[in-house]
Amino acid sequence: MRLRYHLPRADLRDFVRAYYLFETDQRTVQPLAAELGNVRCLLSGGGCFHMPEGGSAPFSAVTLIGPTMAAYLMEAEAGTRAFGIGILPRGWRTLLGVAAEELADQIIDFMAIAGAPAKSTAEEIRNAPDFASMA
Repeated sequence: MRLRYHLPRADLRDFVRAYYLFETDQRTVQPLAAELGNVRCLLSGGGCFHMPEGGSAPFSAVTLIGPTMAAYLMEAEAGTRAFGIGILPRGWRTLLGVAAEELADQIIDFMAIAGAPAKSTAEEIRNAPDFASMA
């Protein structure tokens, strides 16, 4: 499993914590600590999120994971690659017009709520030549 990070531009740092690239060559089950939340664009592979209350959700093409109040589990298939954007509270308000706490412990198919803009942005990310270009 590999995880790389890239800092956002200075003008985005009130909204975005960091960009990251997750890659695994083998099936990976990874506990994740409670976090501020993020949006993940699936580049290849697949997997599932398992929440502490027992709910599960498969990776979608673009998954929104609201701030989590407890640790949860990520299960990724071999060959999974995902680009993520760590979202800060001000970013949730700007991105979706809601407070971060309204999205707590939710896993949402972001394409289902953001439609064409999410789809075109995901395509740009998937077609980027490298991680820095994705960010």
